[in-house]
Amino acid sequence: MPDSLDDNSSPVQWINREVFVELCEDYSLKHAAYKTKTHFQELSYQSEIKYIKFDGSINTLMFDNRKTLGDLRAHFAEMLERDPYSFCMEREPLSSYIAKWLDLSNKDGDTLRQLDFAARFRQPKLRLVDKPGLKPGQMKIKVKFQDRATGEWVTYFPNKDDVSDNLVVVDTTAKYDQVRQFFADLKPSGDDLDSQKLRIRKIWPNSGSIKEALDETMTLKDMNVYDKMWVGVQILDEPEVLKKTDRLVMICQWFPEKKKCGEKMEMKIDATMKVKDGTLSKWFEEKFGIEAEHVRFQKTHSYYINQGQCANLDWELVEIPASATLVRQPVLLKHGDSIVYKDNREKETGAVYVKRSSFKFSSRRAERGIKIHAFGDAEKDEDKDEKSPSSSAGGGAPAEAESGEEMNVVGAVDEEKMEYVEENPKIEEMNVIPDYVTTGSNIAS
Repeated sequence: MPDSLDDNSSPVQWINREVFVELCEDYSLKHAAYKTKTHFQELSYQSEIKYIKFDGSINTLMFDNRKTLGDLRAHFAEMLERDPYSFCMEREPLSSYIAKWLDLSNKDGDTLRQLDFAARFRQPKLRLVDKPGLKPGQMKIKVKFQDRATGEWVTYFPNKDDVSDNLVVVDTTAKYDQVRQFFADLKPSGDDLDSQKLRIRKIWPNSGSIKEALDETMTLKDMNVYDKMWVGVQILDEPEVLKKTDRLVMICQWFPEKKKCGEKMEMKIDATMKVKDGTLSKWFEEKFGIEAEHVRFQKTHSYYINQGQCANLDWELVEIPASATLVRQPVLLKHGDSIVYKDNREKETGAVYVKRSSFKFSSRRAERGIKIHAFGDAEKDEDKDEKSPSSSAGGGAPAEAESGEEMNVVGAVDEEKMEYVEENPKIEEMNVIPDYVTTGSNIAS
């Protein structure tokens, strides 16, 4: 045995455990890699996983918790002689207050340790479900098609017989043309659809708002899709290729005399146009028939449109620089924004826009001269004032005399001195009563 084992002089404690001894040439290297240490370190990464098969039987499997869920899926597929994505996996809830098992779809890249399969005491079970699983990049979403005639959104059901299941599996890595062709193949009404006439949007059915749109440079993942999100498909009359700089906005006309806006309409606009060089005014003239010199426009919030307060908008674009474009700040036009336009020959009535003024304060406080006295130096200062020739000859007045507050300052100092004396009284001599118990004990000793 190496001598280093006897370096500790403490009594040896015998325990009923196995001891593994590995011989080495130089036992002084404490941080070297030994086979015994490596062996038991690898064993510490092994997790015992209890899984429930399709028939309900429970089996046990030892698996490395550093590996991913996808590796475990491939191992199960080899054991069951099935396709890796022909079944789903669900994890037992960690708390007894939760009854629903967690679906592990789209988590093939996570390690078993991240999925809490390396717990020391309470190890969750794993259940295999006999239904198709989601491959990497796939996601379940809800789809609505917009009716071309009425403009209403109609929910798409993959299975006509089961209206409770409205989830559609899509590939989030698919590009622009592939996504449009996928939705065209769904055929919601049974008729063939032209994929070039489809527009993919991100919608919120409860509020009725339509925001982001899929352009030719994006994938479905770039729209920030999430599980069970609503995706809207608009069917157009003409083929369309949405560019990166195009914006789909809601446009309506403001009538100053009626104090209300007209009906909104969604239109595509090139956001690279400048705001003040007349290009955008020409566009409004071509679309709505108002002469470019008389048209006024402004980006606004839907609140101003609904409440009829568009008279308060900056119609002359005072705060927008001459080089500004729609796609950049300060306009920063996005999909789903609202633009209001009007004929400037109709005069505004009531409250109109007023340019914001600065919030700086123009007034300044008057300066005053004060004299500061330190405690203990007041008598010296009085002697100097009596000896100084300026006090007897009527020289220049000090700063506090100019302000007329000399007496107030001196009076305030006297009051402070009196308070200081009251707060710090002199310690008077006190009669000390002797401790006879302690004194007697000392004498006795």
